[in-house]
Amino acid sequence: MTHTLHRVGTKQNLADDYTFVILPAQGINSEGSDSKLRQYLHIALRHNPNNIGSDSSTEGGWYTHTTEQIIGNCHGEAHAVFSDKKDVIAFLKEVKKANLDMSVVLSGLLDEVNEICKQVGLTRHTVNFSLSYRGKVSKLPSREILEVTTMCGHHMISPNLVKVIVEDIKKGRKKVADGAKEIAKPCTCGCFNVVRAEKLLGAMAAKE
Repeated sequence: MTHTLHRVGTKQNLADDYTFVILPAQGINSEGSDSKLRQYLHIALRHNPNNIGSDSSTEGGWYTHTTEQIIGNCHGEAHAVFSDKKDVIAFLKEVKKANLDMSVVLSGLLDEVNEICKQVGLTRHTVNFSLSYRGKVSKLPSREILEVTTMCGHHMISPNLVKVIVEDIKKGRKKVADGAKEIAKPCTCGCFNVVRAEKLLGAMAAKE
């Protein structure tokens, strides 16, 4: 299971959202793994990610920390987010060649992930599905808001922040790209996809 799995969306707006979590098996190959996780991040940087991060709760993604800070303090897990399928394929091809002996978890639409694995020459080990929500779902924010907030797997993004940013965009106080970056800041693991967020915020702000 991964915290990047539960992203709410449609087939259309999830088509440009690919999130990687790379991690060792605790007690098996975890000792000395941080240097390898940093190598994964260096590989990711060569293939146009729109955010990177790690499992360190003291760090964050690109919108609160520099690349040097994120990589230098990376431990436990490495995270990378992409918006282009071609970049994902290129990244995985280089990861496969590097053979760094870590678990590589890719979250995305299953058909797309299957096609990516086929093109890279990889066989899936496991498939996990997100089965939506149960309980008092009436208390949840709107689906539009959840499409944005669930891009932070730890749910560190307030629905009210999204509402404020959308209102600022509507009134011309903030550009869509700046709004997406602002919302990305509370996501301490760096799994927030700002490219997708721009599209979602723009669509919400365009509504009457």
